[in-house]
Amino acid sequence: MVISKNFLSTGVDNQPIRHKTHVFFNKNYRTIYNEAVNVAYEAAVKNDRYANDYLFILENYKGNIIEQNLQVNLLKSSVVIPDSVKQREKELKQLLAVYTTRINQNTAESETRQLYEKLLSLQVELSRLQKKYEADESYKLYRFQSSDYRQSVKDVQQSIDGNTALVNYFYGDSTIYVLVITAELFSIKKINTDSAFRQSYRSFIEEVYQHEEGKRYEGLAVSEKLYDYLVKPVEQLAGNCKNWVIIPDGNLYYLPFEALVKNAARKDYLMLSRCISYHYSLTLLLGSTHHKPSGADAASIAFAPYFKTDSLIKKSGMAELPLSGQELNNVSDSVFLGSTATKKAFAEKAAGYPVIHLATHASISNDSNINWIQFYPSDPQDINNKLYVQEIYNLDLRKTELVILSACQTAGGAAVTGEGLLSLSRAFIYAGADGIVSTLWKTEDRVTSYLMQRMHIYLKQKMPPENALQQAKKDMLSNKELGAQYKTPNYWANFIYVGKLHADKTGKQSSYWFAIVTGVCVIAALLLVWVKRKKLRRFSDRIFEQAKSKFTSQ
Repeated sequence: MVISKNFLSTGVDNQPIRHKTHVFFNKNYRTIYNEAVNVAYEAAVKNDRYANDYLFILENYKGNIIEQNLQVNLLKSSVVIPDSVKQREKELKQLLAVYTTRINQNTAESETRQLYEKLLSLQVELSRLQKKYEADESYKLYRFQSSDYRQSVKDVQQSIDGNTALVNYFYGDSTIYVLVITAELFSIKKINTDSAFRQSYRSFIEEVYQHEEGKRYEGLAVSEKLYDYLVKPVEQLAGNCKNWVIIPDGNLYYLPFEALVKNAARKDYLMLSRCISYHYSLTLLLGSTHHKPSGADAASIAFAPYFKTDSLIKKSGMAELPLSGQELNNVSDSVFLGSTATKKAFAEKAAGYPVIHLATHASISNDSNINWIQFYPSDPQDINNKLYVQEIYNLDLRKTELVILSACQTAGGAAVTGEGLLSLSRAFIYAGADGIVSTLWKTEDRVTSYLMQRMHIYLKQKMPPENALQQAKKDMLSNKELGAQYKTPNYWANFIYVGKLHADKTGKQSSYWFAIVTGVCVIAALLLVWVKRKKLRRFSDRIFEQAKSKFTSQ
């Protein structure tokens, strides 16, 4: 089987698709990877020597765009290039993000064609800028290494301690595959997504994503059913591991696993026995761009523009958040309240702080390009002082260990194949932040204030953010002064942590991984290993001929 050079070299800098340095999403990957994961699963369960191949496929499916951006930006920071070139590169990436997202959301053929033409023009210009970097010898070395490197199950196991389980889900057409890796174990299981599962999922999401005064939470029973589907198989494999890092896929990105219960009558939420955190891929979780934790000495900067009402706040149409100032009581460094909490102040100061806390309003929509975070409306002529997601992509947050987004739905967004939700929190990871605390649905001001104050107390005790958030939730459930109506998961389970493992959690040095070869090419390499059987050879040829026609037709 031969794949044409033109098919593989579709990146904006003549690299394979995986090595694109802009925010590019393509729905065509889903069908290809769904078939490839199924084949890899069947091979791996019959012979564990194919375990590395199964992992190889997953890692080339998930989180590639973020990983490539982090690796390339790290390298480019050492290349001597005029600032004007770097600025233009940022502008081009921003435009590429806008047009590509619109292509995936647009159904009008004529407009799609126009967007593709604009996209092609931008790609050509970005490719020309890329050649200025390619002249640097260290950059050439990176590209050579990143094309050939692949990690193994053993690499992953050596990067975690005996108390950590990595749980990687792949959501197929009618099956969920769950991969569990601990320091001693590698296992893959199939979960049948039958009609009962789908109904339980819909019912639970409807219950947990809303809270109204006087309305009783009715999600415990379906939560227990989802636990049996998704958590029980992991529990049997993870043993006594207390720290679970979940890498979701598809609709599972919307699911707060910590709110699932083993027994509805006892309300034994998974959060009470396991510290749950999330990420987009193992490569990102354990990658070389991890910052050194500053612990209790980490400087913090915080913004709460809406903690009280004034004339400009009223004009903005945004509601006052009276308790947002209180939630910053334990942030002892730079705190910007009210009229001082401007977008300009954020842009000038935030990137230099290890911890950034934003207690404000935010918005998400079907078009991820208009998602925003609200700052104080300081300009009477422009009361919408918003930080848009495209601007977040271009921030330099390589010194940032943690961003706390205590605003509504900052972890939510449209799900994109292999890349997770196009959320505000994901944009901060893309920009270089190690971890994000954000929300899946709308927050309640009193609950938010309590959880954030408690979390900061534990952060100052050098507790990793995922553990600090877990302990804050436990404190809330045991606090007798808080009303029982605030202790159901529709009030607290929306806060999640997405980010890196920490030194005091793993006890080991993270692996220094380079990015791996791209989507379709990697599947070809894997399937060629198995071409001993004629049936599989015909299967692999068919997959790639279909993929080839899809991409070349574009």
